[in-house]
Amino acid sequence: MDGNCGFNYATQVLEQPVRYQSDDEDSARWEGFSFRPGDIVISTRSKSGTTWMQMICALLIFQTPELPAPLAALSPWLDWVITPREQVVARLGAQTHRRFIKTHTPLDGLPLDQRVTYIVVGRHPLDLAVSRYHQAANIDRDRVRALSGISGPDVARDPMKPLHEWLVAWIDSADRRADRPPGWLFNVQASPAVEIQVGRKRAPASAQIVSAQDASYPRLWKLVNDRNHGRYDVYQLKTGRPIPLVVITPNA
Repeated sequence: MDGNCGFNYATQVLEQPVRYQSDDEDSARWEGFSFRPGDIVISTRSKSGTTWMQMICALLIFQTPELPAPLAALSPWLDWVITPREQVVARLGAQTHRRFIKTHTPLDGLPLDQRVTYIVVGRHPLDLAVSRYHQAANIDRDRVRALSGISGPDVARDPMKPLHEWLVAWIDSADRRADRPPGWLFNVQASPAVEIQVGRKRAPASAQIVSAQDASYPRLWKLVNDRNHGRYDVYQLKTGRPIPLVVITPNA
């Protein structure tokens, strides 16, 4: 996303970025960061092609596969709490090439600057989730806590659930920020031309957002809620905002 694009995403997100935190990252480390004109921010969720996109940027910037330093040094991860923030900022400040900065923070958690180009990489959510499931099984979280300076006794962790059970819980946890619309809804609003996939077949379609004020909303809500065994009523109980519906119509 470039700051000069026709759809200004910055006007659609909160003035105060959302703070994303985990054992090893904290998006608040972006606060007060001094951007330069031409900076690139690579915003990809974990397991969604971050290193791949970093390497593409590196090859375009340096015009050679013989990079002058390791990729992690050329494109630091500002959110990563294991490296002190002042060290990362100093490393970026000393760079003379066009900077390309790694983050796993979504755009609504970042300061948006018109001089900066934001590259967002997406991956099918289920593919991403399965990768995260297997990655989590191989991470020593107690070691991460020690490296990031988190004090206190080790946290007892439940054994990993079977993949299908874990996936269902992961999908249901998506309501953690249910009091405001998801970012993708702004994308649909700005560009209703979408693509649907049924099985292996893909087709162009148009998306229409149906709000609670629309006359067709009660009928459509009942339809989707009944098809999902009352799950949408459960979602609505978790937020004070009326949840909009999106109607997808295949193109003729």
